[in-house]
Amino acid sequence: MDGLSAPPHLVYKILEEGSFIDDKDVQKMWAGLLASSCTPDGKDESNLIYIDLLSKLTSSEVALVNYLFNHTKKGWEKDSLIYAYSIDIDMNILQTISGFEDVHVQETDRIIRHLESLGLVTFTSVNDTSMANLDYDGSFSITLTPTTLCLNMYVKCQGSSGYPVEYWREELPPTPSLDGYF
Repeated sequence: MDGLSAPPHLVYKILEEGSFIDDKDVQKMWAGLLASSCTPDGKDESNLIYIDLLSKLTSSEVALVNYLFNHTKKGWEKDSLIYAYSIDIDMNILQTISGFEDVHVQETDRIIRHLESLGLVTFTSVNDTSMANLDYDGSFSITLTPTTLCLNMYVKCQGSSGYPVEYWREELPPTPSLDGYF
């Protein structure tokens, strides 16, 4: 990274927040944020929002975010804004992702609602039932959609200084038609 630097207060915040993390995946995300904060002029502060968001996530929530990006299909609009499709996740997968032996409905609800309150996912259903009204029997699924904010955070946490459309270009469908735009 010759000739690149980051604003000192970003470096400080990243080191402060990331230094005491035991989880390897979360550590990699902090390292990615540090790398993507480095620019030729060293003045880009755009990663401040992602530093704040990542500092509010538990390792289980990070695991769920990473799962979403490894398993959701992405698309893009004519203006190059990338989006992720919804994905259904069943309880068994949630248990595996979270690392918990027994994920209770209330714990799942807390994780999903927290990610939703941060603007990282939209939660649309639990087998067409409110999660609060479910009786736990271990056989339900949830539908989640990562938001554009989450897509951007994920890309920056991978160390990329580019935009999501550049990061996922290879797996995106062909360029949308620009007919009617000119």
